[in-house]
Amino acid sequence: MELIIYLGIVSCVLLINLVLISFIKGNHIENRLFWHSFQECWTQAQQTARVNHCKYEVMIETKPQQVVFKPYHQKIKKQVLKCL
Repeated sequence: MELIIYLGIVSCVLLINLVLISFIKGNHIENRLFWHSFQECWTQAQQTARVNHCKYEVMIETKPQQVVFKPYHQKIKKQVLKCL
C-alpha cells in the first residue's frame, strides 16, 4: 500500500514538472528573440564603431522600456531596441 501511495506522489510531482517545463518553454521564445535582437544590435554597433573610429554608449531606459545604443559620433544614428 505504501508503495502505491509513494508511486502516486512521485507521478504527480513529475506531471507537475512537465507542465511547468512546457509553460516555461512557451515563454522562453520571447526571451530568445530579445537576446537575438540584442546580439544583432551589439554586433552592428561594434562594426560601426570600428569603421568610424568612435565609441558607443549602451543605455537601458526604464520608462519606455528600451535599450539604446548611442554613438559618440553625431553623424551616426542611434539604435533602439524596444523591450516588450
